[in-house]
Amino acid sequence: MSLHPDTVWRAADGRLWSLAALGPVSGDDASIAGRDEAASPFTSWPERNGQQTLDALLEVLRAHGIEADLAAYASQVRFARETAGIEVGGERIDTSRESQSLITGAHALALAEPDEPIDFKSSSGWIVIDSAAMILIALAVARHVRACFRAERAVAAAIAAGTITTRAEIDAAFAG
Repeated sequence: MSLHPDTVWRAADGRLWSLAALGPVSGDDASIAGRDEAASPFTSWPERNGQQTLDALLEVLRAHGIEADLAAYASQVRFARETAGIEVGGERIDTSRESQSLITGAHALALAEPDEPIDFKSSSGWIVIDSAAMILIALAVARHVRACFRAERAVAAAIAAGTITTRAEIDAAFAG
């Protein structure tokens, strides 16, 4: 049995959770407002050990192949952003995990042998750069990765505080 995309769960305490929004919604949310409960009734919030918990609801969703854990989603968004690449000095730099590792090694080489040029393959092709340029690239990548993790940490705190409650809010937090 699959879930209808318009499924909305309602807990005894009035909480609402929408499958369409993949998160909690208020009674005046556009997807809920004007809902004809006779034609499209709310689904009762699932229970675990007699309690209507978010974990009980997430368990139902996972059973249907739906991952609605906002913290996990935030981690996926951070990873995608972290590994999407950046531009440094007009060159597109790959920031995949493998590339980050290679750049770290090239940075160490630039520090150890500052007078030797470095053959570097950017996303747009081969370039020969001096140690100072390699250090700039490495620092730009490291700062980019740090900013991505800082953003995820802020989003995780906002999820825990209840100020971020939807995937759209997570996307907006990472877009800024």
